[in-house]
Amino acid sequence: MVSCELAKNMNYKLVYRPRGVSELYDLKIDERELNNVFDDEDYAAVQSEMLADLLRWMLETGDVTPLQEDPRGLPKPPHEN
Repeated sequence: MVSCELAKNMNYKLVYRPRGVSELYDLKIDERELNNVFDDEDYAAVQSEMLADLLRWMLETGDVTPLQEDPRGLPKPPHEN
């Protein structure tokens, strides 16, 4: 399993994978998300801003996807204990 974080606004969608292929889509001209512009220099400022916003969100909320799966699995819901 490759972990990823996602950020989206009205114009762009960012899928950030620290150990994989990240994706950035310009939803204004590519609403079907077929053209990954993550490494496109024309989108460097957008990419940088969205990554900064994503990092800020992760730090503020602690909402971070683990880099590896816990072998114990997910906890049971409270009503099943």
